[in-house]
Amino acid sequence: MLTYCFILTALFISALISSDRDLFRNQGARFALAVPNAVILVVFIGLRDEVGGDWESYVTILQNYRWPFSLATYTILPLEPGYLLLDIFSNAVNGGLYLVNFACAVMILACLLKYSSLVSLNPNFVLFLAAPYMLFVVGMNYSRQSVAISVSFVALAYLARGKTRTFYFLALLAVCFHFTAATLIVFTPFKKKLYGVSALAIAGLLFFFVSFRYPLYLQGNEFLDSKGVWLRMGMLVLGVMLFLVQRGRWKCNPDAYRIFVRSSLIVVCLLALSFKFSTIADRIGLYFMFLYVTTAGSIIKYSPRPIKVLGFALAAGVTYGVFFVWFGMSSAAALWIPYRNVLYRYF
Repeated sequence: MLTYCFILTALFISALISSDRDLFRNQGARFALAVPNAVILVVFIGLRDEVGGDWESYVTILQNYRWPFSLATYTILPLEPGYLLLDIFSNAVNGGLYLVNFACAVMILACLLKYSSLVSLNPNFVLFLAAPYMLFVVGMNYSRQSVAISVSFVALAYLARGKTRTFYFLALLAVCFHFTAATLIVFTPFKKKLYGVSALAIAGLLFFFVSFRYPLYLQGNEFLDSKGVWLRMGMLVLGVMLFLVQRGRWKCNPDAYRIFVRSSLIVVCLLALSFKFSTIADRIGLYFMFLYVTTAGSIIKYSPRPIKVLGFALAAGVTYGVFFVWFGMSSAAALWIPYRNVLYRYF
């Protein structure tokens, strides 16, 4: 646990230092500090050794997808094409699961840095906010979905800038790593007259697709309970509250404002869904973590100094709280502790 705590604290110090506008007067200086942190995180996440709850599942997937593979294998074990290509390539060069995880880590961190740039937030602060759950838990467990989530962040940032075609391309790329990224369809800028009908049709299609590909997601809590869902829902609700506080500032950007409004409504629906279907609410809710990250970052950036200090303290408290709840109270944390890295074999 000390290893994770050390990494998180290093990110906290970087976020704190880079928030000083006298020392870091422009975004370029902040990125100069964030890039080394991102590289360390890539090595930390990408070269982990038998760490994470889904490690054995991904080993099995890697062993089954060797080129050429039979159609029967793909029929029995359907896999998203983006992750499939990574497995095929890694098997071809004998890179093992380490190469696959490393490639996923590179994409995750590159997307978070790109997202920070697109929404003009301190990249060090974004990494700090994302570390305890999005990086340590999701990034070191749900490899496919973690890539899809990070790509979806960038997709939504482009949509907030009015870049609809780029949004469509990146949304499709996200789906290629995890089918639940089809959730991004709720942000599609339909015409008002068609929006209601289209939303219902897409919701039905998504429900069918998820029920086919991930049937366990739709089982009730008595069968499969995502115990940590309330922790994540709490972060999402906090994001909604911060958006409501800032809504006046976001109205000057209609595209971004529309995204936040839809996200807030969906978070409320997921909150209600959590009482019966906590797993699907938990997994879908991950795609809306940008709401918390962006609104928390915006308070630090745009608020007057007293509120900025209070906001930073609140964000730090929530981030460390999430970390200690997961690693200190969750029984599943035993799958992350002790931390092991393949580089340890050479030192």
